[in-house]
Amino acid sequence: MPTCQYVLGSLLALLPYRLIVALFKNRLNIQKISLPIRFYFSGRVALYRMALACKKANTLAILPDYICNVVPKAFQEAGIHLSSYPTDQYFEPSIQAIQQIAKDQPSVLLCLAPIMGAEGGIAWAFSPEGKRWRSQNNITLFIDLSQGISRLKQLKSSDLGQQLVLMASFNNKAFPSVMGALVISDIDDPSFKAASNFEQQALAKQLVKRIIQPILSRARKPADSYSLESNAANAFEYSYCEQFPYTFQHSAASKLQIAIATAGLWFSRYYQWCKQSYIQKGLINPQATPFYHLAPYVLAEPMSTRLRKKAAYAYHKQPHYSLRPDTPSYHFKGFEDQ
Repeated sequence: MPTCQYVLGSLLALLPYRLIVALFKNRLNIQKISLPIRFYFSGRVALYRMALACKKANTLAILPDYICNVVPKAFQEAGIHLSSYPTDQYFEPSIQAIQQIAKDQPSVLLCLAPIMGAEGGIAWAFSPEGKRWRSQNNITLFIDLSQGISRLKQLKSSDLGQQLVLMASFNNKAFPSVMGALVISDIDDPSFKAASNFEQQALAKQLVKRIIQPILSRARKPADSYSLESNAANAFEYSYCEQFPYTFQHSAASKLQIAIATAGLWFSRYYQWCKQSYIQKGLINPQATPFYHLAPYVLAEPMSTRLRKKAAYAYHKQPHYSLRPDTPSYHFKGFEDQ
């Protein structure tokens, strides 16, 4: 099915840009959102560019203590000071700690990034209490849905007000795709520009490789087999953000990226069915975090699965250290890793 999705996305890319964007918005049910919507080259680029747009003197970004190192690196690259708030064993944030860190700060960017199916503090942020606190303390809210693009459907238009940056990426996590992200925000990005010819050609080559690899692998194994691997210890997940396409030196997503993501959203029901098959076949027994059924990675009982264990996130600036080196998290994407 991923191959079918890539082929469909490639055909969709022949359509006019505006039509592809309209199809994407319609599939995510965000076509009625009044705030501007922009498509970026990647999630890290979206975070970096919006951090730059929000930067003021002595701006402090408050981030989850356990998160992909790319998130703090994006804010740091934008010249913003960093602090972190603690999260519990299910990655839920300490609201009290957030409020204490933000107290008396002149300019605060609060990043909520729900992972592993966590609620992530979003309900609190949009509650009357959360909105009042954000307004009184001049908080700009960043919501990073890199692991939860489907949750966009659950947000109300009334929640999407000022001083908000809502970012969701389609970078091969929730469904097979290529890099890319969208930002919903009334905060302008004055230097936003279209993808270059080099970026478009490089992503096209990446796409061709992803189409060919599954075809070659299918000849070596049954089409309905699962990716069964041993739970050998892995290095921690860490990105140096130094090589294409993982740097911050890009801007808008290409038409091809949005088209592939649109095709992925169309196949989302199929991938949800694949996830249920994982459970029914006893390959995984996820812990019931609030949104585990939508998450590309989940917490699971360590001995309940033979699927590939996800490497723990390394700490920012410390690629060989992790706050949670033994986190029992697993891929739960509904398709095989290539």
